[in-house]
Amino acid sequence: MTDNTSKPQNSMTSFVLRAGTEFTSGIFVGVIFGLAIDHFFNTKPFGLIIMILLGAAAGFRNIFKLVCQNFSTVKSNHPHGKPSDLEKKP
Repeated sequence: MTDNTSKPQNSMTSFVLRAGTEFTSGIFVGVIFGLAIDHFFNTKPFGLIIMILLGAAAGFRNIFKLVCQNFSTVKSNHPHGKPSDLEKKP
């Protein structure tokens, strides 16, 4: 028999694991491309540094997209939200 109480914990664990994987893979791809650029164009540290920064930016972008995708059903009660989200006042 399965236990339904562990479902939210497993969901959050898988979400965090996927977010970490997205970020790590972005940096890893940046390192690979940076080393290749440095090797072919003889720009020793600059290609690696720039591509690591671009890989980190891509990782953050992927995490942002993941968060927006998973939490798009949550409505905001923040007073500076979109006008459609705010309640109409009489």
